[in-house]
Amino acid sequence: MGTHKNINDFLAELGSRIKERRLALNISESELASKVCISVNYLNKIENEGKDIPAHMLFEIKKILGVTFEYLLEGEVTLPEE
Repeated sequence: MGTHKNINDFLAELGSRIKERRLALNISESELASKVCISVNYLNKIENEGKDIPAHMLFEIKKILGVTFEYLLEGEVTLPEE
């Protein structure tokens, strides 16, 4: 389980996990941003600058990327069963 020094570290790690999974699925920034109804610039800030992300948006990203909240929030590798 991950440990975080502060909220900024937590958000940076969250953004990194989103980007890592998006790239693994070969989904472009523009494709994910469009599906979540945000700008590419905002997604870029989430992934690279640790921009805060609303819960409803995190829920949509989780569904699109096919991961659990546990994975996004803590980095656990348990993926949901199909």
